[in-house]
Amino acid sequence: MRQPLAVLIFLFRSSVFGPEYAVLKRADDGDWQSVSGGVEVGEDLAMAARREVVEETGLSRDNPMYKLDMVSGVAREAFAASSLWPSDLRQAPWSLAGSRRGRPGAKS
Repeated sequence: MRQPLAVLIFLFRSSVFGPEYAVLKRADDGDWQSVSGGVEVGEDLAMAARREVVEETGLSRDNPMYKLDMVSGVAREAFAASSLWPSDLRQAPWSLAGSRRGRPGAKS
């Protein structure tokens, strides 16, 4: 079951021109976005972030992960599982993380 939490992960790598960020095209509606998803029961934020990176990109779960010092919120109505959450919860915290890949051309 889904917890009232979500993660947003910014994939990046270093290049000679500075950091490069991945923006992914969704298969379902064609929108562009970073890796994101919900936190399942039994997961902490880092576990959920790693799982989402693997599920959505196929990248290794062993890439370094960095917690970013920003938390936002998403209205509870945006989540199908919200009917199972406490009635006084108005928004689900959205925790941000970064995941670093190796140099361009390097395997990771």
